[in-house]
Amino acid sequence: MKKCKCLTCGENREVNFYPYNRSRCKGCISKRVTAYQVAHPEETKEAHARTRAKLGYKEKQAKFYKEWYAKNGRNRADNYMEGILEWGQEHPDRLRASWLLRYAVKIGKVIKPLLCEGCGRKTKLSGHHEDYSDPLKVTWICSSCHKKIHLGIIGLDKRDFKEYASKYKGA
Repeated sequence: MKKCKCLTCGENREVNFYPYNRSRCKGCISKRVTAYQVAHPEETKEAHARTRAKLGYKEKQAKFYKEWYAKNGRNRADNYMEGILEWGQEHPDRLRASWLLRYAVKIGKVIKPLLCEGCGRKTKLSGHHEDYSDPLKVTWICSSCHKKIHLGIIGLDKRDFKEYASKYKGA
């Protein structure tokens, strides 16, 4: 495979380019787009709304998921809901903390950040409770970092996050 040199970061890479743009790597394009979206949130929001409206986004998405679930199923156990209810009965403190945090975010008492405190990505975040007796004290992290914390790959110490983030951004 042919190596290409990114004009922004200057690195030679083999696969990390979009087929329509061989002058900048995917990482540099992603950073540029994210920076624009952060600097121009209203324009970005309007552009996304126009695109979704023009293309019949919701209809296409609904059709896709109906077909996908018909073909593949939900991949959930038959007793999925029973498991959730059982977990709630076994861990009432955790369930209560989750409810209180969700309500505090809804009424604006707690502000959910845009970026993951672990890796710094702009994605859907969840609150990680270190202590369930203080339900509003959470670390806002993405699902990937959340799994890594629970698996013990990274810790909640800010140094661990910075070390992990530097490895993540360098990849």
